[in-house]
Amino acid sequence: MNIATTKVTVTRTVCRMSYSFADVSVQVDSGADEAAIEAALLDVAGDHSYSEKDAEYLIEGKEPANDAAHLAKTLGTLLGSIAQAGFDADAPINGGDAVEAVAAAYNLAIEQIKGTDSEPYVIYSESEEGGWSNGDGWGDSPTHFFHKPQRLPTSGANDAKVIRLSEWQAIEAACASET
Repeated sequence: MNIATTKVTVTRTVCRMSYSFADVSVQVDSGADEAAIEAALLDVAGDHSYSEKDAEYLIEGKEPANDAAHLAKTLGTLLGSIAQAGFDADAPINGGDAVEAVAAAYNLAIEQIKGTDSEPYVIYSESEEGGWSNGDGWGDSPTHFFHKPQRLPTSGANDAKVIRLSEWQAIEAACASET
């Protein structure tokens, strides 16, 4: 049985928030405090050129999710997972088991924060065919960044970019299905 559906065109206003960085220099009094330095920098920031590295999009009128409750739930789950693994007592702990339990709890917590403002970022490069690990360089186990990195590592085609973890996982899944 085929059910026909009708497609309709809808329009919403989308806000593009781009992220770009530049080293900006200003002349300030030698005794200027950090607030005065920041004010001077922001005053001239619009006079500089920026190379956009990333952007996010938000439907106008929609507020970013309030992550406080979600974060509390995630941390509660993390704590519960560690306790359930038996690490809430004063008994001696096997280091390997502890690491495995914390890793499993971390992965569960990450799954809960996907799609929220707390979802971690990774650095991805198509030319390097992988993500950036602070410990190992380019590969298939990228470092999770909970604040958007400002400086990106060098990649072969200068194409390193910051993306959300779920986008990275989708790219990895698509690559795996091609092989």
